[in-house]
Amino acid sequence: MTWSEHKKKDKGRKAMSANIVIGGFWGDEGKGVISAWDTFQNTSLGVFRGCGGANPEHGLFIDEHYLKVNQLPLGFILQECLIGIGPGTAVDPVKFLHEVKQFQLSPEKVRVDAHCPIITAENIAQEKANANMKAIGSTFSGTGIAMAHAALRIAPIAGDIPELKPFLDDVPALANGLAQKGNINLEGTQGTFLSRYHGEYPNVTSVDVTAPSVIAGVGLNFREVKDVIVVVKALPTRE
Repeated sequence: MTWSEHKKKDKGRKAMSANIVIGGFWGDEGKGVISAWDTFQNTSLGVFRGCGGANPEHGLFIDEHYLKVNQLPLGFILQECLIGIGPGTAVDPVKFLHEVKQFQLSPEKVRVDAHCPIITAENIAQEKANANMKAIGSTFSGTGIAMAHAALRIAPIAGDIPELKPFLDDVPALANGLAQKGNINLEGTQGTFLSRYHGEYPNVTSVDVTAPSVIAGVGLNFREVKDVIVVVKALPTRE
């Protein structure tokens, strides 16, 4: 089917309704704040993570209190909405459950795809003991080792972890279903020039962190995407 035929088929279809927030530099651009604001402005029904793992820190100040997350997207902080962790995101059950408890989130509010690779305590220990990881300034979250094990098909997945059972769901189906009803947001992690595909190898993260990978990592139909918001800083820094 040609593109013009696709357009004719889509005539009369509702406006696309997903915004993606990604970092334009090396991380630390303030993606979490922009995601939170955009989710609030659009009265989004859900905010989703689709790549990376428990390695980024997304945070903002509310009055004098600094609120941060490593595993969850920050977009929920100003807007009552569903939180989804797509299958492209590695999950550290310890950090995940800590943040769920910290923000008093119920399993109905936070959903994790059963296919998410799991970050284990052994993964974290391996990264801390790895000279190459130290050389590139790793956060030692275990995400890189977990992703490598997922590529080798030896990583445990969320569906194997009893503590995560109440949170398990088909996150791609959730994201696509909500996008048919209203607005949703996808929140990227790190920055474009830390992408393993497009960054300064080997000083990169373990996965691609650009918009197409966030879409794939959530499992969203690309035709639901309305805008990609690229966050940059006036004074670029490498995080």
